[in-house]
Amino acid sequence: MACEMLKASTSTQYATKRGVQLRTKWVRDRPTGVVQASGSRRKERRLFRLNAVARVTTKHTTDGRVKARKVEGKNTDSSRSVRSLSSVAESAYTTPPDEPGVKTSVVQKIFHIVAFIQTFCVWFWHFTPAASYLPGASLYGFFFRYLTFCTYTLQTVYLGCAIVSDFTNKKNPLKSMTGTLAGVGFVMANVVTVMYYGVMQQFPAPIEGSNLDRPPYLNLSVHLFNAFIAWADLFITNNMLLSGSVMKASCIYGGVYTLWMQHIKTFTGNYPYPFLDRLPFPAGPMLVIALAFLAIVVFSKAGSKIRNKFRS
Repeated sequence: MACEMLKASTSTQYATKRGVQLRTKWVRDRPTGVVQASGSRRKERRLFRLNAVARVTTKHTTDGRVKARKVEGKNTDSSRSVRSLSSVAESAYTTPPDEPGVKTSVVQKIFHIVAFIQTFCVWFWHFTPAASYLPGASLYGFFFRYLTFCTYTLQTVYLGCAIVSDFTNKKNPLKSMTGTLAGVGFVMANVVTVMYYGVMQQFPAPIEGSNLDRPPYLNLSVHLFNAFIAWADLFITNNMLLSGSVMKASCIYGGVYTLWMQHIKTFTGNYPYPFLDRLPFPAGPMLVIALAFLAIVVFSKAGSKIRNKFRS
């Protein structure tokens, strides 16, 4: 009898305990927020609250997942656009533009046309009989023996290309070439002006035929107005490139002319600029050449910084 009562009591306790477990143990068939609970009422209420929060904060439907993906895509696109804008802004402030502008203003077109007409007329004058009395017309190398005329030719070619480029509203190799020519022309025009007024004028008879009468506009056009045009081009137009590659191109340009000048010295016995022959060789000419290359670097960097500051 006692054994039967003990078995009944044990089965009752087991049934009661099993009932509590069945009542308090539950599983939420959700993709997230799955919690299993068992035990006391307090623990059950706490777990119920946790599951309620999980249900609110997670998306269980297909529409919810699609919306979440759309929002995430918008955030990704916006972050990409912000990164692209920041990179463009950073490149605009730290380096000069790698490509010239596409759109051109009316002022830029008028400036290039007027500058080309003035430059071309002076340049073409050297090929007319009116310039035949100058030494450069009959000496070895023609007027191309002078750095001044070589640079003036470069500037004339650039302004001609700039006019064609101004009326082309698409990116093409001509615009890139025009920008490079503009940068090299800017640097070398300033080098010619500085070397002429800062170095050559310190010597008597610095150029060939110094005692000859020249047209009053000639000296100003090739030694001063050319620099004014270069600086006006820097501020008015948007097609000038002054990057590191332009500085290298300017140095190559200066190096090629140095070799050409040495060739003239070897072939004729005299430099194109007589004041170089009066300097101690080779220290004197080397010092002048070093000053010219220093001017190339200075004007390349100064022009780049001024242009970037002006654009910003």
